[in-house]
Amino acid sequence: MAFAASTQATTISCGDKYRSASVSSADACTAQTLGSTAKADDLKGITGSNWTMVSGLSSNGTNGWFNVSSSSWNGSSASGTWTINDLFWDNFTSALITMHVGGGQKDAVDNFEWLITPDSASGTFSYLRSSGKGGGLSNIKLWGTGTVLKDPVVQPPVVQPPVVQPPATQPPVVQPPVVEPPVTTPPVTPPPVTPEPPKEKPTEPKTPTEPPKETPDTPKEPPKVPEIPTLDLPPLPELPPEQPGKSVQVPEPASLTLFALGLLGLVLIRRKAAVKNAK
Repeated sequence: MAFAASTQATTISCGDKYRSASVSSADACTAQTLGSTAKADDLKGITGSNWTMVSGLSSNGTNGWFNVSSSSWNGSSASGTWTINDLFWDNFTSALITMHVGGGQKDAVDNFEWLITPDSASGTFSYLRSSGKGGGLSNIKLWGTGTVLKDPVVQPPVVQPPVVQPPATQPPVVQPPVVEPPVTTPPVTPPPVTPEPPKEKPTEPKTPTEPPKETPDTPKEPPKVPEIPTLDLPPLPELPPEQPGKSVQVPEPASLTLFALGLLGLVLIRRKAAVKNAK
């Protein structure tokens, strides 16, 4: 059975020809015959949602977050008020108020449900049995559904004490022997050898050559004197006799000397040539 909805929060009534009821600050209402007080499974079948009962009253008073005050209980008519604590809206997003009345008339409705406007704190209700038998007011209950998304509570970070790890015993590390590469000695280049100058052989003293011994029997020949060739000179010209009264030119001594030297040289040349021819 569907809710009888209203376009705004107001007093909404529902029921049948025998019984009817109304609640203010509501958005929808529905009524059905169950034969007993509605349970959670009944409400799920009626509304399609899971509901949790918060509190219930069958007399005037407060039970948890719900308070009801009625003019009559178990009578054929009643009217009163209801209030919802603000803490309810801190925990649920939707509220449902249910009302159960007694039997006696098998075809009459005996349960009513109202969807309350969110965040409503109070309202009124009324009930009336128009005809039929039974139907006294039995109880009124408050139900909630939906989880309120609250601001997350920021918890301070938990400071954990530092965990001291025991020193790990490491096995000794065996280092492999270091193989050194062979040392390559570069070839030693000998210093350049400067050749020694050849040693001069000592000069042996020369044995003086003895002059050939003269044989006393052999008479020495006198050296040959080359013959001086006879110079064929032209005859000197005869000088004319000095004539008295004329001056005679006498050559200068220097000219005579040069002339004499020239004659002497010519003589020596002729002599050397003669000696050469004689050999």
